Amino acid sequence: RGDLSLYYSSLVPARRLGVSSEHKIAKFLCSCCRTAMALDINDQPVILARFVYPGNIRDHGILKLDINRKLGEPWRVTFDDWKIEGCPTSGPALSISNDGRYHMSWFTQGKQGTGLFYAWSDDNGKTFSDRFKIGNSEKMSGKSDVLAVGNKVALAWKTFDGNTTHIEVIHSEDRGIHWSAVKSVAQTQSKSQHPSLISDGKHIFVSWNSLDNGFRLVAID
Repeated sequence: RGDLSLYYSSLVPARRLGVSSEHKIAKFLCSCCRTAMALDINDQPVILARFVYPGNIRDHGILKLDINRKLGEPWRVTFDDWKIEGCPTSGPALSISNDGRYHMSWFTQGKQGTGLFYAWSDDNGKTFSDRFKIGNSEKMSGKSDVLAVGNKVALAWKTFDGNTTHIEVIHSEDRGIHWSAVKSVAQTQSKSQHPSLISDGKHIFVSWNSLDNGFRLVAID
């Protein structure tokens, strides 16, 4: 079980938070899973991570600084009850749009379903919408990323058909309510990184690197 330490000055200027050193802020994290971070509309860091709950349940929780710069206790946001004697090495993704909506995606093999899922929250992550299934579990969909820019939201993830790795994407124009059809935007038969979503403030792109084709930047909206 891992501990989570956050070097505050790497997220926002230290003088704004009144701290300049590293602090341990949470225990019992799934140590190999990626931790997701985003800034909320008050420029406060929000952390989404996979925690280890009693009974080796590996679900997700949120931890954040409030507007008064006080660190609160993490709270659980997924209830898949995925029990696994080891780290899934598949962490969540988080994006917060400028209207304050939280957008998250995650992978699970728990009691509530298997595969990739997406949900949103309009109350600062206290409660989330019904989950939306992403991709095809038979194609080993995983390693997702999510990005919100205004009313636009994009999701990207990896699939593998036994021979070729594909990067698949969908996007929404209404804050994650309705989604486009799935589109494959890149593929490789060699080693590759996980896809990342980036933006120039108007458009959303998939950033991806593979051994055979090198770096690619693909507009998806």
